[in-house]
Amino acid sequence: MDKDTINKELEKAETEVFQPISFTSLRWPLLVILAVLLSMLNIGINVTEDLAERNPIHWIIYLINEFTGVFLIFALLPVLWWFFKRIPPNRFRLWQTVLIYLATSVVFGAVHTSLMYLVRIVVYRWLGLGDYDRWFGVMTYRYAYEYLKQFLFFGVAFLYFLYTAKWEESRRKSIQAARLEQQLAQSRLQFLQMQINPHFLFNTLNMISAEVYTNPEKADKMIALLSDMLRTTLSQPSSGLHTLESELNMNTRYLRIMQHRFGDRLTIDLDCAPETLPGLVPVFLLQPILENAIKFSVDHTEKARVSLSARKIGNALEIDINDNGPGLAGAAGKGIGLHNTLERLEQLYGNQFTFNLQNRTPGGLTVSINMPFQIEKNQPQPA
Repeated sequence: MDKDTINKELEKAETEVFQPISFTSLRWPLLVILAVLLSMLNIGINVTEDLAERNPIHWIIYLINEFTGVFLIFALLPVLWWFFKRIPPNRFRLWQTVLIYLATSVVFGAVHTSLMYLVRIVVYRWLGLGDYDRWFGVMTYRYAYEYLKQFLFFGVAFLYFLYTAKWEESRRKSIQAARLEQQLAQSRLQFLQMQINPHFLFNTLNMISAEVYTNPEKADKMIALLSDMLRTTLSQPSSGLHTLESELNMNTRYLRIMQHRFGDRLTIDLDCAPETLPGLVPVFLLQPILENAIKFSVDHTEKARVSLSARKIGNALEIDINDNGPGLAGAAGKGIGLHNTLERLEQLYGNQFTFNLQNRTPGGLTVSINMPFQIEKNQPQPA
């Protein structure tokens, strides 16, 4: 999938996808229409019941009772929505959730019944219909009678909350996946632009050309490394994650070419604990950082030294890259690659990672990355 296609899909996911009605962006006219329809349905039930039993039809009473009952319960929906969000069903154990939700439904029903009683008293007196108590009946039984319908309404509202919550979570993950795919495509493009650019190829091919006659074996190895690096770069998985071992293998070719290029001027040390190798990391996580470390160390010192270490600390993976360059004083030229890496880490891990730059003594820079240690599901957890 090319960059333009990814951007179009992302825009579609964010702006054109169907959105179910929620109480944060509720279309009140539709809600009013639904309340009116439910009120008319209840009125129809009362009227047909009176006709079947040959009782007189009290139209005005039915209109007042059903419209106040339905509209008041709809008016309480935002309160229910707030409760479901504040206390989601997965916050407690099953039995605790059931008890809390049952208690809340009882309170909800009592509030609704009390509001109906108070509002109807006022409306009856205002319209000169007499005392409402003769229609409402015994208050104690009225609470129980109304609760049966209120409990059903509470359950429907809860199911709708679950639906919208899952839909929003699915939509959020869809948008996040589209963004990650976009970040990966941009990172791959940036990798090719930074590393496989004319300047890089010119220097590498010059080195190979210089060795063709004097050291054919070395030239052949460099050609193979360059070819492998290009092939590996273009065949990375679209998931955005692969193992640290794969990341190291991919970058080893680049590091070997750099060592061929700078010779004794560059020393590279790798020290990654075996248990860290199955850990999942973003594709192209290390390359921009290693590139900056090598570039500024070589430019700054006669004997450049770059080291990379990885450790598993509890449930976290910690990666450190050290160099002996100018430190943060030279960070202005390091912003593009580091910014891209930081943005991708934020997309993947939210606030569950740290990314720190710190000057070293007597000179140089340490880039430290701490992220959750994750492995593929079909792999055993390292000890």
